[in-house]
Amino acid sequence: MRYSFFILFTFSIIRPQTLPLELARLYAGAKNYAASINEYNRHLFFNKRSSNNTKVLIELYNCYKATENWPKALVTVEKAYLSTNSDSTKDIILTDKAIILMSKGETYRAEMILTRISTFTKYKSIKNESFYWLGLCHLFSYKWLQAKNNFHKYYGKLYKQQIDSMFARSSQLDIKSPPKARVLSFVIPGLGQFYSKDYKNGINSLILNLLTSCLFFNSLIEKNYFDAIIIYYIPFERYYWGSSSNAELIAQNYNHKTNQKFANSVLESIENLQN
Repeated sequence: MRYSFFILFTFSIIRPQTLPLELARLYAGAKNYAASINEYNRHLFFNKRSSNNTKVLIELYNCYKATENWPKALVTVEKAYLSTNSDSTKDIILTDKAIILMSKGETYRAEMILTRISTFTKYKSIKNESFYWLGLCHLFSYKWLQAKNNFHKYYGKLYKQQIDSMFARSSQLDIKSPPKARVLSFVIPGLGQFYSKDYKNGINSLILNLLTSCLFFNSLIEKNYFDAIIIYYIPFERYYWGSSSNAELIAQNYNHKTNQKFANSVLESIENLQN
């Protein structure tokens, strides 16, 4: 009885230190990520100087990633980076950080990190993987040539012809010039919208500007100068200058949709290539 009490007492002291990490891993295995995150954080709170913290932080990061909590995932992966002295681990962590930044739309920051890894890492497998993610980064930045070159490096000569065919249409994309759209709508309201294939807005802009122009010039002809001033500074100026600015934005949106559609088609082909 005395020995049983001693064993239980000893276990009660040890258990609080080990249980949170064990529970965290059990919860993560069961995909109960909310409970797993709580237990990982509890473990880290009571074991701030543990040599095992890099591994734990990476596991916690994977839980945040699984729940798509990107801000917390980013903070956690940065802590993991600072907690290790292993160059290979640092490179893997930086790659994951770049992937998170890509998912948040911060492709410029992701590109800088991946370029650094692909240039300076000492590990062939990590370098090769960085080419794949850098290819995706360039793909969704609409840098077709850089994307193609990085996919060539990742997949090698065996798939060169297939990758080349994926990007063959990139030079034929129907890309509009936003400044040209602005100038066209400055000359004839709605023309820039027609140029960017937004016919609905083009017709609306043309009709509104014709109506306000008729009212403005009619007031001048009838010498209702006060009415002419009101018409000029309220509806006429708004619709005329607004048409030019709007035409530029419509051209930019048109280009974005065109590029996005092409990037998605290339990504689909890349995924099929992997399968």
